[in-house]
Amino acid sequence: MKVPRPLASLLMAPFLSPVVFAAPLTLEEAPLANPGFEDKLQSWKVRQNEPGVQVEEAAARSGNFGLRIVDESEAPEDNILITSDPIPVEPFGEYLLTFWARSENGSGVYGVGGAEIAFFDAEGNILTSIKPALPVFNTQGKWVRHILGTTAPPAAITMVIRVTSYTTSKGSIDFDDFEIGKVAEGAAAKP
Repeated sequence: MKVPRPLASLLMAPFLSPVVFAAPLTLEEAPLANPGFEDKLQSWKVRQNEPGVQVEEAAARSGNFGLRIVDESEAPEDNILITSDPIPVEPFGEYLLTFWARSENGSGVYGVGGAEIAFFDAEGNILTSIKPALPVFNTQGKWVRHILGTTAPPAAITMVIRVTSYTTSKGSIDFDDFEIGKVAEGAAAKP
């Protein structure tokens, strides 16, 4: 399925350098299972028994359910991590992640939490020590669309989406309606 995107979309690329796509942006949707949490946590993995991970109606932007993470600790060992099932990628492919999030009680200089992309090689080794990430700040309860663009490393064969709380923050975030897609050929990026 091709999803049209606006002309000259400002995106964030690897290592958080801004990128502008000069042509109309078309995405080839990647196979992300359960992007809106309608099947609870199916196709998503929670790092450990996380009492702060909830899939509920109150966290939904659309559909019946959304993901809510609640982190009441600033201790590094207590941050929450939820990971999507692996998604196939092409080396050097340009990918765009979008999702909706809101927070009304979060604190933290770097945001309450966020979503990031991690790439893996054929042996399952992580390829990026600095993962492209998008923080979610306190949005005063309003849903905000987040957009992150990145390029797969040369040895990448899969990627995952990681939803996390940050170790220096407390609060809750609702996430819903994740989409990931490969930028179609011809939509060349200009740094």
